[in-house]
Amino acid sequence: NTHQPVTDLSALAKAFSAMASSLMFKQGNLNTVYSTALLSKQVSKTEAIRQFEHFLRLAPDCDFHVPDAHYHLATLYGQQQDRQKVIHHFNRGQQTEDNRLPVFAEVPRSIKDPARKA
Repeated sequence: NTHQPVTDLSALAKAFSAMASSLMFKQGNLNTVYSTALLSKQVSKTEAIRQFEHFLRLAPDCDFHVPDAHYHLATLYGQQQDRQKVIHHFNRGQQTEDNRLPVFAEVPRSIKDPARKA
């Protein structure tokens, strides 16, 4: 994809290191786990999958980031050609998004569309 932003790998490495350190002290902090998963996507698809799955084990279905995590996983599993997991996570993303509190905004298309295409 030619529309990929240029990534400052040094800054990314520092941010990833800081997130990993914070996880050692706050292993159950949902925002930290979710943010680490997002950063992991830039470094390792396998690690990102592990982090998103970890987040989903910790978070209640009503958490704001749960649908996003499912859509990210659908996209990541699509890159690994795992059709069954793509379908599972896309469907779960839709279910958890439908069940979110009305005060939560819709999941951005930038997250949902790649999952739909996976």
